[in-house]
Amino acid sequence: MSLDFVEEVIMSYMNTQAAVDVRDSTSHAFIRGYLNFREVDRLLKLIESRSKTGIFVDFASAVLMMDVFLRKGEWNSAVAVSWELCLQEYFSLENVKPLVFATSLFSCIKSIENDSFLVKESQPEDDREIEQKLVPYVRNPNYDNFFDIKRPKLKTGYTLLHLSHVLNSRCSLFQTTPVWKSLSKHVDSFRLMMRIFGLALSEQCDKLLVEIRKVDESAIQLGGLDPTVVKKLISIVDTCETRSDDSSLKPGEPQVPSVSDVKSVQNELLRIQGGPQCTTQNFFKVVEEFVFNGVINNSECMKQELEAVSDLYDKFDEERRKEYTEAVKMQKSEKVVEKAKEKLRQILDREEQITYFQNGTKIIKDAWLAPRTRQEARWSRLKEWKSEISSQKEKQNDSSPV
Repeated sequence: MSLDFVEEVIMSYMNTQAAVDVRDSTSHAFIRGYLNFREVDRLLKLIESRSKTGIFVDFASAVLMMDVFLRKGEWNSAVAVSWELCLQEYFSLENVKPLVFATSLFSCIKSIENDSFLVKESQPEDDREIEQKLVPYVRNPNYDNFFDIKRPKLKTGYTLLHLSHVLNSRCSLFQTTPVWKSLSKHVDSFRLMMRIFGLALSEQCDKLLVEIRKVDESAIQLGGLDPTVVKKLISIVDTCETRSDDSSLKPGEPQVPSVSDVKSVQNELLRIQGGPQCTTQNFFKVVEEFVFNGVINNSECMKQELEAVSDLYDKFDEERRKEYTEAVKMQKSEKVVEKAKEKLRQILDREEQITYFQNGTKIIKDAWLAPRTRQEARWSRLKEWKSEISSQKEKQNDSSPV
């Protein structure tokens, strides 16, 4: 069985009414199957087409996919998986897993370090001139600057903002976990830098300008804003798509900053670059140290994560067992009803046979005296006349001399 056939089946199934009953365990099993076939790139495309396939990631399958992409060095793909969790509002839940948080953060940082969020346009193979024509184009009037974004840069930025929001509003989630011992040392730095990088990558220069103006010498030391990090921020802001200052945002168009906003942010970053030098550890190195030493190589943390995955599988088993029990119960009930109907039908048939012979005369009489339409009555009377005429002719023939 080819994967093309499997994908055609699930896409067709999503157009049926039974698609609303798809279990979370089904999506998880589907993802695990593709991972076993080493088709993770193909799997990511199916997950991004969730409205057609009905396949959604959970925290366990998301970590498995990000692990594969991180090992292969495909940072944008790892961020895309984390972005799917953002679209499902996973980071707004009350049970965010430390491993999911760490892998998502590491994916974003690696994407920033390697500039992989900058998608390069493919160049033509030859030197032939390309003729460009203006064609009518109807923009999407329902464009959403969050759900409809496609650029890896924006996905990375909004993912960092989600992670920053977790530390700002629900930091208590991690205080009862083994990861807190390592996270507590850098939580303030993470809050500051994830928000700054998130706003820069999501091209929200107006909000970014407010945050950068708050940066003083203590914030530079806290966030690990060494020349490498500041230079990376400047390069990110330089790649922002801009609009003219006199133009306004129109429906159906991406929300891009104005030229003056970008210029103001660049000036503030140059101010930080020429100010006091950072003497603390680089922010990128701090994140990497936290991910590996605080989470991945933390035996207590990984033990807790394995227990969470085990609980997830127990939940899947319980759901399937409950559904199977209900299906068996329903099947038995249907068989009982079917047998009862069949037995009742046999009893009625037997009773009808007995009562017919007992009341045969009465049934015939009632049938004869039953109400009739005019046409039926006329037809019945005509039969009697024909019978009388034929009997009269027979009598005349018998009485005539030979």
